[in-house]
Parts: sequence; structure tokens; C-alpha cells
Amino acid sequence: MERMPKKPGGRKRRASASRPVRRPHSDASPPPSPSVPDAQSLLDVAGVMFICLDARGRVALANRKACDVLGVAPAEILGKDWVDAFVPERLRAEVKTVFRRLMDGEVAPVDRFDNPVLTRSGEERLIAWRNVLLRDRDGRIAGTISSGEDVTELRRAEAALAESEARFRGFFDNAPVGKSITAPDGRLLRANPAFCAMLGYSPEEMARLSFAEITHPDDLPESRECIRSLLAGERDVWDMDKRYRTRDGRTVWAHVTTRLHRAPDGTPLFFLTHILDITAWRRAEAEASAWRQRFELATAASGQVAYQCDASTGEILWSGAVEQVFGYRPEEMRGGFAQWESLIHPDDRAGAIRTLAEAEAAHAPYDAEYRFRHKAGHYLRIRDRGFFAPATGSPNAIVGMMMDVSERTRREALTRALLALHDFACDHTLAELLRKVLDEIGNLTGSPIGFYHFVEPDQKTLALQAWSTRTEREFCKAEGRGRHYGIDEAGVWVDCIREGRPVIHNDYASLPHRKGMPLGHAPVIRELVVPVRRQNRLVAIVGVGNKPADYTEADLELVGHFADTTWELVERKRMEERLRESEAGLARAQLMAGLGSWDWDIRGNALRWSDEVYRIFGVGRDFPLTLESIVERIHPEDRDRNRAFVERLLGGAEPNEIELRVVRPDGSVRHIHQRVETRRGASGAVEAAFGTILDVTDRKAAEDRIRHLNSLLLAIRNVNQLIVHEKDPDALVAAACRLLMETRGYRATWIARLDAGGKVAGFAEAGLGAAASPLHARLKRGEMPSCCRIARDAADTVLMLDPPADCGDCPVAQEYRGDAALAARLEHDGRIHGVLATMLPRHFAEDKEERALFKEVAGDIAFALHAIQAEASRREATNQLLQSQRLEAIGRLAGGVAHEINNFLAVILGHADLAIRDTREGDPIRRRLGPILDAAERAAGVIRQLLAFGRKQVIQPRVLDLNTTVAGLAEMLRRLIGENLELSLRTAPEPAWIRADPGQIGQVLMNLVLNARDAMPGGGRLEIGIALCPPDRARSAGLPEGPCVELAVADTGRGLTPDKKAHLFEPFFTTKGPDRGTGLGLSIVHGIVTQSGGAIEVESEPGRGTTFRIVLPRSMEAPSGGDAPPPPRPSRGTETVLVVEDEEPVRRLVVEALRDAGYRVHEAPDGKTALQQAEAQGDLRLLISDAVMPRMSGRELAERLAERHPGLRVLFMSGYPSSALTPPGGGPLGAAFLQKPFTLDTLLRRVREVLDTGRAPDMPG
Repeated sequence: MERMPKKPGGRKRRASASRPVRRPHSDASPPPSPSVPDAQSLLDVAGVMFICLDARGRVALANRKACDVLGVAPAEILGKDWVDAFVPERLRAEVKTVFRRLMDGEVAPVDRFDNPVLTRSGEERLIAWRNVLLRDRDGRIAGTISSGEDVTELRRAEAALAESEARFRGFFDNAPVGKSITAPDGRLLRANPAFCAMLGYSPEEMARLSFAEITHPDDLPESRECIRSLLAGERDVWDMDKRYRTRDGRTVWAHVTTRLHRAPDGTPLFFLTHILDITAWRRAEAEASAWRQRFELATAASGQVAYQCDASTGEILWSGAVEQVFGYRPEEMRGGFAQWESLIHPDDRAGAIRTLAEAEAAHAPYDAEYRFRHKAGHYLRIRDRGFFAPATGSPNAIVGMMMDVSERTRREALTRALLALHDFACDHTLAELLRKVLDEIGNLTGSPIGFYHFVEPDQKTLALQAWSTRTEREFCKAEGRGRHYGIDEAGVWVDCIREGRPVIHNDYASLPHRKGMPLGHAPVIRELVVPVRRQNRLVAIVGVGNKPADYTEADLELVGHFADTTWELVERKRMEERLRESEAGLARAQLMAGLGSWDWDIRGNALRWSDEVYRIFGVGRDFPLTLESIVERIHPEDRDRNRAFVERLLGGAEPNEIELRVVRPDGSVRHIHQRVETRRGASGAVEAAFGTILDVTDRKAAEDRIRHLNSLLLAIRNVNQLIVHEKDPDALVAAACRLLMETRGYRATWIARLDAGGKVAGFAEAGLGAAASPLHARLKRGEMPSCCRIARDAADTVLMLDPPADCGDCPVAQEYRGDAALAARLEHDGRIHGVLATMLPRHFAEDKEERALFKEVAGDIAFALHAIQAEASRREATNQLLQSQRLEAIGRLAGGVAHEINNFLAVILGHADLAIRDTREGDPIRRRLGPILDAAERAAGVIRQLLAFGRKQVIQPRVLDLNTTVAGLAEMLRRLIGENLELSLRTAPEPAWIRADPGQIGQVLMNLVLNARDAMPGGGRLEIGIALCPPDRARSAGLPEGPCVELAVADTGRGLTPDKKAHLFEPFFTTKGPDRGTGLGLSIVHGIVTQSGGAIEVESEPGRGTTFRIVLPRSMEAPSGGDAPPPPRPSRGTETVLVVEDEEPVRRLVVEALRDAGYRVHEAPDGKTALQQAEAQGDLRLLISDAVMPRMSGRELAERLAERHPGLRVLFMSGYPSSALTPPGGGPLGAAFLQKPFTLDTLLRRVREVLDTGRAPDMPG
């Protein structure tokens, strides 16, 4: 927005504003994007308009207040040409010319001026502008920024107030009746033209007279008494008929009403007198007394009631007008004097009778006013004038005339009330004036209820402003004063708005569309409501209610006239109060703006400051106002600029304005903006200067803060873009540190990533310089700086204003002394992924929004790390599921193959064993049988490995100490790996109890060690470690939460690529060359670990070695005793045994072996045959059966035989492991198991154990 220079005879004009200030964009670029929400709110909450124009006059920025005044949305105003869009057409050419000159530096801006703007609706609003020029870094004018306040209503109020005062003067001067203003001492201060014309004087002549000089001598005493009584406060108003002397000596009669006006302290100011010329009336009255009888008879035709009364009989003869005036037919008025008395208002009756009696006693005419009841029930005010008329033939005859003066009385009362309200309005508030208006209307209409509503400019809303005194005191206790509500919500009392005319509801209860009354509101019987209009717009409604009698058209006219007449007073009072509020607001705004002023008499070397300048400089009134003392308060870096400014000022140049820093006595620095104007003497030399000083410290801080927040939000945006695209956690944190440094201007930033156990898993930094290495070293040792350690344990951002004191010997704190530290943990969904820390200037660190937004950045980074980890876990879970499915399928295949081969091996081992027993030592056949037996046993070992891979191996788990088990294998493992590899063993400090098969543990460890040896052909280091882990370690490995033991085997070999890691546990997959491995080693390890209830993890990178981590549940039981003694040689027996086997070679082998051992043996190829043979046996002691057979399983056979042979022992044999054969519910009571293949010794020993004990442990053959 431009500053408009002063033009001779012209007005100050200026444009408008609406969004937070930003640097003006170039001519070729589009308008800048809206500022950030936090910066937006800084100016949007301002109560004034803010507009920023670039050098071409286009709107670069506009706040919400400016948009509201102009009636446009923020997006519609940005980029618009200000003059073309918002300056009235008649002013555009001039404004464009001045703006161009202003941008060219040809003219200087003006500080404050009024200038109209054109709103979107086409309405012109008058704005009071203040503006400054915007300059780029090179000092070139780049645009303007302006603040403005809509003063349209204020200027209208001022104009309306002037108009109201002019209207009052016009009312006084143009009144058709005489009016005068008289001093308390009797001097005529002013007389209106009507009064001057009445007496024949000019206004100038009247101003030189006193009231006594124009008053008839006979009426002077009463006039003096009037003045005395009013001055003494005995009366408020004096009414009288008096005579005046005209300039040419004539006498005129007048009815005068005089009121004394006083100052707020009670001092008399002047008398205001209203003079009504009644000379003609008086003359007519005198003439009428001579012609009274004829006059009285003639009045019947004029609507006045004539009567004649016989005082002796009390009979009264009424004229025909009695029905017209009072509603009674003549025949209804034959009650005589008594009836006349009864129709007079009780309060007036005694006075009327007394007046009549006094007139009779004095033989004089009578003239009385009293209220007389109409036939409809209401009372009329009548003037009753008459006399005793002996000429009628009766000495007691009374002739008189009754005239309805209700309207005249009402109008006189109305006039007095209006005059009183004019006086009342001078020294009372708007609320008091409204209540007074309602009280006067209530008195004039006899209405106890009165209400006054303003109609809002939208013509749709009412605002309750006042109730009458009686309404509040006696009738209505409902809440609602000041309430705003829609016209469409109101009841029948707004029919005057709906119908566009005054309304009377004399039977309120019968109205079908009434809505009822709120709680505490008095019942309404009848009401009268009138609208008040100005310029064809509804401005108010005034209503009265509950008059004892029905409202009439006369009441309607009175209320309408009174409401319409008093509106000018009400509106004037509204304008006055608005003006006072505006002035008070302006005064507060000037105080809050921190604007001081000064003037300097250069010739007299006298300098004066306003109070605000003293406050800005932070000094008292005793501060010496000399140039030297003032320069001492200016910041040392700004003194040269100030000195040059003063020199240019004294040299006659027009520097106009300057910004400086001043240093207060307490050391605080304030930024000031100084504007200067000079005054030259006759010689052309500068004789005086005066200027303003504006404290712009807060504005400077706000500008710095806006820039700061903009850069922070830019950092947030960049970080958000980063976390969307970056999937590597280390690359993510490194890029985040770099972005925060580049966009925020932080001194240094670093991020420490933490694993699930809280250990440092990664580190990234930017800007640390020499402090990076020692900080990284401390983090690797597990030592975190204080700020990071506190942030890790705190939910909110950690602020350290003095890091060297708080962090001790932290290398970063020592490197960045004088700065503050911020730290926040990277937390998402309850998981802490690390800590973000930064070093930054203290004033930024103390900003609450800075800390909140810093916390938001930390949350974004934590979310990204969480998402990366979740995605990795998802991929790992998917791979594990696929691997598990593959292993399960292969395991089922392995089990089936093992079953068939085990049958074959059983035959081979058994017959080889028998053959060896049948030969002697040294027999060549025996030598050939030995290799056959060895090969079969080796084949059985391969089958066991295959079953272990498929997790179907028969195992014998027991509680063992993994420390002891592994230590016992250490020497063998050293011989296994050779001398070129270094083996180190690290056991747990406490017993590491697990439940597992010791042989399988050795097999696992041997496979892992052999793989590690093959990965380090050129030598290396192999580490085996055992550790006790907390419960959450089991959960991280995919096991049920609980205590666990970790066995780690780590090498320094070649490592694995990710694609090889994905297939590592698949059967037959090998990383070795041809003929160097079967590819089953790690598959078997995986199967054993899984079968033992554990999990295996692998960590490996090419060139960095490989680590296998096996996690097993920790046992809470201690191991049992030592190793069992070697099994005894099998013994013989004589019991009856039934052998059931569908494989004939296996069956014959078992039968032969048992018979050789002395047992009575029966055999059967299937279950059905076995049942038939069992029926013939009375003493069947043992059933030996294949577990899996066609048509009838071994389990079913055993159950059926057990019913017929109680105490029958059962021994199952199978090529499948026992765990694969046991259905839900377990096997039959007393059943034992023998794994194929088996030796004959094993068979015989197991048979004996089953027969002797009823059950033997499951054993492999």
C-alpha cells in the first residue's frame, strides 16, 4: 500500500491491507503463496486492516480484517491491481500518478489520511490509513505496507451529530411559535423569528432588551415570581398567560411555558421559553362574552355541548351535541345535576363543584377543566365554561358550554414532554433517555408497559434496548435486555414490521398467531406498536401495552408522533456514545502502539519529550535532555548513522525517517522508528524539528519470528517429503539432520537411533564439526549426553539454556557455548526409536512454538523409522511364513520317505545282526557283514537328520545348562576348525538352563561352526557367546514373552548378500561350491531349534561377517542328576507275544528274534487277523504292532485287544516318529514306542522293559 503525499487542496488517499507481511515478489513472478497458519494468525487477529503492495501496485499480502472490509476472500485479492480493483473510478488516475511518483522516490509518504475504497458490493468505505515504504536489501523502494481502520461509521456519526445540532437550531429558528432564551438575570440572549415578528423587533434589537422591558407592567410581578420560583427550584416548569408590549406600543396576549436549564453542577444557565400568541383568542373571548347566548347556541353546530341548568331543581337541558361528544343520547342525560356529578372523574369532582359554587357566590363566570366519562367508559378532558344568567327568567339559571380539550391537552403535554426530553438528553445516557421516552409515552397514553427495540442494519434482527420504569418495576422480570433475535422469531408485537404500519391489538388473547410469553413476563391484555423509519429503512419499533381502556387512533397518532420526533434525540445520543467509544478506543490504541513524540527548538536548544518517549528509552523524567545524553543511549553500532541523519536534518535535507536501536539503562535493547518534520525560519535555515518515535521492538521480533517459523515449516515440509521417499533408516536420519541444518539454520543437529533394547543402533549428524567424533565414540560406548538421556525418558521436548553447565564435559556443549540445546525423543506408538538433538540460539529455543514444532519434526522422523521397521518386519514375517510352509511340506515328505526307508533299514540291520551272531570271529562272511551293518547305521543317521530337518525326529529333551554343554564341546570345535581360526567362548555369568536334547544342541553348534569355518578360508575370528535375556527379547524373536537364553555364533568371514540370506534355511540351498555341501546343515539347524521351541536369527552383510543368534526359552528348573548308566544286555523271556506288522520282512525278523530269545510268538499281517489269533490265546501278555497299517491302525487294534485281555502290554514300532502318530487324546494306556530302524538288542531290551515295567521311554532304534 502506498503512502500518498500531501497535495495542495487535496485529500489524503490510501489503499488497504489483508495478510501477513512478506517480501514483495518480482514483476515476473506470481503473488507469493499464503503464509503459514501461525504467521497468518499474527496479523489475522489484528483489529485493523493490513495491506502490502509491490512496486507495481499489486496486492502481495492482505490480512483477514482487510478481506472482511473489502468483502473478498484472501485468494481473490492477492495479485490484484489495487487501484483498478479497490479505488473508486473518479480517483484512480490521480492515485496511480501519485503511487508512481512515490515508487520513484519523487514524493515522500504521508503518515495518516482518509481515503475511500470500493468494496466488492460496490459500496464505498472511508479508511483512515497509516503506511510505510518497503525497501529491498539495497535500499530500493520495493512497495508499501499499510494499516487501515474503517472510519466510515465514525465520520457518518460526526456528520449526523452536526446535522442533529443544525436540526435543533433549525427547529428553534423555524418554529411557528415564539421561542426565547433568557439569562438568569433577565437579559434576552436569543429570540427566534416568530417571537421577533410577534413583538415587531429585529433579532439584534431583541438581544439588547430584557424580559422586563417587553412585559406588560400589570403582568411583571407574576413574571418575576416565575423567575424566582424556577431559580429556587420550587417548580420545574411555569405556565401562564401574560401580555407583551410590542415595539409600536400595542399589547399582545401569549401563553408562555418557561423551563430553567442548569449545568451538571446545578448552576442556572438559561431559561427556555415557548410563547404562543393568544391575542386573537383573547379578543375572541372578549367579544364572545357580549354575544354569549347567541354564541352558545351556535356552538351546538360546531360539536361543543351547550347546556342550561335550573339550579333550583337540578334539571339540566343538554344540546344535541352531547351524543356527538360524550356518546349519550339526550334522553339518557336527564339525571340532572346528580348525573352530572357522577360522570365527573372522582379525582376532579370536588374541584369542579367548588368552582361552580365560588362562581355562584361571586356572581361571576366560571371556567373549569375536569375529566368527564364517555359512554364507552373512558374519560375526556373537557373545559366547562359558563355563568349564571338571570336574563333567562330564573335567577338560578346556569348557562354553559362543555368543550372536549383532550386533544389540546394531550398535545400540550406532548410538547412539554418533548421539550423536557431535549433537556434530559443533554446530561443523561442513551439507556436513561430511552427509559424516559417510554415513561413519557406511558404517562400520555396511560400504559404501564413500554418497550423500545432497535432494528439492526440487516433488517432481520431486533435488539431489545429498554423497558419503561413501570415495566421493570411492576410487570416484567424476564431476562432479555440487550438480547438480539430474529424478527421471524418474534410474536405478534412485530406485526408492525410485517405489515409495514402501526398496529393495535386490543384483544391480545384472541390473536391466533400469538406465541406466548417468556418466563417472568407480565400477561399482555392489549398493545400498540409503531415502527420508526428513516430513509425508507426501519430503525426502531416502540410499543406500549395494558392501557385500562382500548387503544384509539388518537393513541396511535400520539405514540407514532412521539416515537418519530424523539428518534432524532435517540440517534444523536447513539452517535455521541459511538463517538466517545471510538475516541476512547483511539486513545487506547495510541497508548498500546507505543508511539511517542518530541519537539526540538534548535535556536533555543530546547528539547521536549512525551511520556511515551521516556518509557521507550527506559528513563525517568530526571533524564537530562541533551544531545550528548541521548547519543549515549543509542546503540554504538547505530551512532554513525544517527549522526549523519542529524547533519542532513540541520543542513536542510529531508531525511524524514530512520530506524535505530537504543540501549536502556538496564541493558535491554529497543528498536525505534523515528519520523521527523522540520520548520524553517525566514532565512531558510532549520529552526525547529518535531517528530514521532515508535517502539518497533515487538514488530522486529515478530518479523524475525515469522522468518524463523517459515524456515521451520519449510524444514517440516522437506522432512515430510524425505520420509515419504527414503526407506533406509540410516540414510533417513542423515538426510533429516542435513535438511534441518540447511533450512533451519541450526548450529548443529544429530540423531542417535536406538534399538528395541535401548542401545545405540545408528548415528547421524550435521554441523558438529570437531565434536562429531568424540560424541560418536561416547554413543558407541553407551554413554549418552545429558540432553539425550533426559529426552529419552521424557515425553516432552527438553530445553537446556546453559548446556555447558547442564551437560558437563559433553563435547557438543563445550563446542557451542552461548547457545541452547533442544532434544526430543523419536517416539511413535509407544516405541522409542532414538533421540533428536540440536544446538540453536537461545531466543529461538525459548519460543514455545519453536519447541512444539521441533517436537513435531521428531514425531515425523519417528513415524518414518517406525514405518520402515514395520515394513521390514512385514517382509520378514512374510518370508518366515513362506519358509515355514516350505519346511512343513518338505518335512511331511521327509517323514513319509523316512518311514519307508526305516522299514528297509530295520530288515537290513536285523538280518545283518543275526548273521553276525551266527558266525564266528575271523569268519570272512562276518567281515563282509560288518560294512553292511555300518552302512545301514549310517543310513539310519541320515534318516534321523532328515527327520530333524522336518522337526519329526524322536528327541529326548531334558533340562541342561547351555554354559556347560557348549564348554564341553569347545575343545572338539577347536580341533574341527583348525589352527588358522581364533575361537573365543563367552558364557553367561549365571546358569543358562534350557530344555533340549543335548545331542541336538551339539549338532546345531557343530553345523554353525563348520559353516563359519568354510566362510573364513583365509583365517579369522569365531566368537561363541551365551547371554541371559529379558522377556521382551523373546517377543522380538517371535516367541512368547518370557525369560530366554541367547546363543550367538559370529564370524568375520565373507558375509552374505540379502538374496542369499532370504534362502539360507531352505533345504539343499548352499553357498559353497559343487561337492562341498548337501545344503541340509542350516535346514537341520532350523528344524532342531524350532522343534526345541526356539527361534534363529541371522545378521550378515557382505564383507562384515555373519552372526547367528539362537533364542531358546529359559527353564526355571535345575537339571536332574548325572548321565544314566549304559543300558544292560537284553535278557530272555517266556511270555506270549503277538507281533502285527504289514511288512512281512520286518515281521519275520521280529518273530525270529523273539523266538530265539525264548518268547512264545504269534504273528499276524494285519489287525483283523491279529484279533482272530488273540481269541485263541488265553495268556497274551504283549502286543508288538506297527503303528500305521492299512484298514486298522495299531492304536485301534490295541484298544480292542485291551478289552479282552486286561493288563495287556503294548509296544508300537514305526518308521514315523511317535509325535507324528499320537492323535489328540494320546495313546492307549501302557503303550510304548520303538523307532525304526532298530537293532535286535534294542528290540529285545525294549520288550523286556515293557513286560517288566508296563512302559518304557520312547527310544529310537
